[in-house]
Amino acid sequence: MRADPSSAHDRIIEATLDLADRFGWGQVRLYDVARQLKFEPGEIRRHFRDLDALGDAWLMLAEIAMGLQTRPKERADVEAAIRLYDAALELCPAEEPLLRARVTARKGTAYQTLPSETAEPLEVARDCFEAALLVLAKNGSPEEQAEAEMNLGLVLQTLAAAGRARLTDAIAAYQRALDRGAWAVPAKA
Repeated sequence: MRADPSSAHDRIIEATLDLADRFGWGQVRLYDVARQLKFEPGEIRRHFRDLDALGDAWLMLAEIAMGLQTRPKERADVEAAIRLYDAALELCPAEEPLLRARVTARKGTAYQTLPSETAEPLEVARDCFEAALLVLAKNGSPEEQAEAEMNLGLVLQTLAAAGRARLTDAIAAYQRALDRGAWAVPAKA
């Protein structure tokens, strides 16, 4: 999902994403965003104090998505959360792989809870968890790794029941989650 072009705030985000797509995030300047939109630079600064603030907009989108996903009233809430995770991933700089992996894992949990008559949302959830785990395995905390592995195991178990995955892969994901030590109860002193 790209930003809603009806508001200046969203038009700024959209223009920034377009410039980043064309020239790379490191080459984007507030002046270039203003010029593309035919805004005065002060107009950009009224919405975002600097490029870092504009870049941090992705974090806000991810937090809103988590809120929608936590207590969804209907399927549309989960779908909106997925669109917000996509927008957050578009805004998150590529040089922040751990943050991107965290958002991708959260997106996987949204797909995991999306009601469907088909296995497609669960297959997307699996892909999200597997992609996130590539980064989390190297840079994430043991708790983050265990949570992603556990969610992957749940998805694989459900897909196995539909003949779309192997149950042994689900068990292996559960075992990796347990091996992370996040579930261990501390010994009493």
